[in-house]
Amino acid sequence: MACRPAPTCSLGATSGFVANKLAGARLHTLPGGRTVVPLLHPQQHGLPFLLTLELHSAAPAAAVAQPPPALDRDLYALHYVLAGSGQLVRASGGAEQLQAGDSVLMHSGAAACRAGSAGGSTDGPNLLEGSPWQLAALVAYMPRQLFEQQQQQQQQQQGKQQQAQAGQPLEEQAWARMLHSARLQPLLQAPSSGNRADGGSSSSSSSSSSDAAAARQLPEEFVGALLAGARETARQLLLQDQQQQSGSESTNRSSSRLADSGSNSSSSSPGLPLPAAVQAAASSVAGWWAEQQQRTCPVTKRTLSELTAFRLPNQTNRLAVQFDPFSRPQVPFISGIEVFERGHRTTPHVHPHAHELFFILAGEGVGFCGDHRFPVTAGDVVVFRPGAVHGIDNGDASRMYCLELMVPNEAFAEFVRAGEDTGSLSGDDLCVLAAIGCR
Repeated sequence: MACRPAPTCSLGATSGFVANKLAGARLHTLPGGRTVVPLLHPQQHGLPFLLTLELHSAAPAAAVAQPPPALDRDLYALHYVLAGSGQLVRASGGAEQLQAGDSVLMHSGAAACRAGSAGGSTDGPNLLEGSPWQLAALVAYMPRQLFEQQQQQQQQQQGKQQQAQAGQPLEEQAWARMLHSARLQPLLQAPSSGNRADGGSSSSSSSSSSDAAAARQLPEEFVGALLAGARETARQLLLQDQQQQSGSESTNRSSSRLADSGSNSSSSSPGLPLPAAVQAAASSVAGWWAEQQQRTCPVTKRTLSELTAFRLPNQTNRLAVQFDPFSRPQVPFISGIEVFERGHRTTPHVHPHAHELFFILAGEGVGFCGDHRFPVTAGDVVVFRPGAVHGIDNGDASRMYCLELMVPNEAFAEFVRAGEDTGSLSGDDLCVLAAIGCR
C-alpha cells in the first residue's frame, strides 16, 4: 500500500500518535451545569476532532428542561454511554431510554443526552456514592469538513487570505468553530485535560481564576466505577427483555396451534387477512416517514444487542459495527466495539489519510507505533495519526474491549465487512460491556 512517509513515532502533539488517560483528567464545569472532561483537544493534541467525557446529573424535579441547542449540520456528534442511565431527548420532540452500551449519532444539536428516565423521573442511583452524576458518555465531535476533500483544498488555497483577515491561523479558526458549535468554548481558553500528550503534567502558571473549578481531577475510583460497566439499570432492562421474549414465544406457540387447527378448514384465502394487510401497509408508510424525518433531523441510536460483529479478515479480532456507510448512508467514518481475543497480535499497518482512535473499555494490552511500544489499559485513549505504522496487541490474560473510530472511513468499513459475520455480541461480551449478558 503506497502511503506518505510515517511521522516520527514518539509521544507528542506532532508525532505519530497521541495518548491520554481518563484517570486524573481535569473536570471542567461549564455554563448550564455541564461537567466535561476533555480527553483529546484539537488545539492541545493537534487533532482535527474533539473527544470528551460528559457527566450528567439529574436536574431537580422543578427545573425546566432546556431544549437541545440549534441544529448544526457541520458537526457530527458520536455518543457512547459508558455508564448509568438517562434519556435521549430529540429536538423534534420525544424522548427514549439510554443505558450503558448505547451509541447515538447525530448532527450536533439534533438531540441531547440527559440523566433521568424517558418518563421524566430523575430518580436513579448515582454512578458513585457521593457524586451527583447519573449518566456518563464519551462524545466525539467531528466537523464535516474533515470528510470533504474539495472543501479542505479550497480552505488551504484560501488559508493565507483568511489568516490575514482573521489574524489567527486557519487551524485555530477551525478549532474555535468546532468548540463553539459543541458549546465548549471555555475549553479553547483552558485546553488542559490532565496528562498531556507528551507525558508531562498539565499545570500552567497562567491559568485564570475561572479555571480554578477545572483543577479538580477525575478520581481513579470513579474511573473504575465507570469502566466496571455493572449497572443495575442494565440488569433490570435485560430481565424485562427476557420476560417480553418469553411472552412473545408463548404467544407465537399459541398462534401456531391455532393456525394448525385451522389448516383443515376449507375456507383458506391466499395472502394476509385484510386488517393485517392494512396494518402492514401502515407500518411501511410509518417506516418510510421515520426515515425521511431521520434525513431531515438525523438522530440514530444503537444498542449493544443491535450491533453485528465481523471477524476481520485473517485476524482474531472482531468489530461490532455501530455506524458506517453501510449501516447509515452518507456516514463518512466507521465506529464500533472492537474485541481483541486473548493473545491477539495485530499486523503493523498504515492508514494513509485516516486517524484511528481506540478507547480501552476493558482489559489491557500493548500499543505500538513504529518501534515504540507502550502499555494500554482500561480508561486509556490512543489516536494513531495518518501515515504512522501502528497496531495494538493483546495479552493472554483476557479479552480486551475498545471503542474504535476511524475518521475518515478510508475503505475500512469495506475491509471489516469482507470478514466473517459472527452475528451479535456474545453474552460474555455484553457482560463485560454493560452487564446485560451476565448470568
